Amino acid sequence: MGKSETESSKHPGTNVTIIDRLHGWKSITPIWYQINKFSKDLIPIMNSNPNGVHVIGFSQGGLVARGLIQSISNHTVHNFISLSSPQAGQYGGNTIKEFFC
Repeated sequence: MGKSETESSKHPGTNVTIIDRLHGWKSITPIWYQINKFSKDLIPIMNSNPNGVHVIGFSQGGLVARGLIQSISNHTVHNFISLSSPQAGQYGGNTIKEFFC
């Protein structure tokens, strides 16, 4: 997997990049491992857009994006949108215990 780039049909000239990584069981790897993997795609995008980028993260992707943005001092992120991400933690640890006794 990796990233795919398209030009938005609603906003011509706007590049949209979807980072597609860590599916299935790979999504339960330590968060810093995930941040490192996503940084290999996001940092080059930011470097090629010195005027800034907007980052949208959904669910766990919002946590990974936030960790990445907060750990890079010279990022070019202008706006960060986190959708359905448990930024203040998650209630319901019993669900995890069902998978990992």
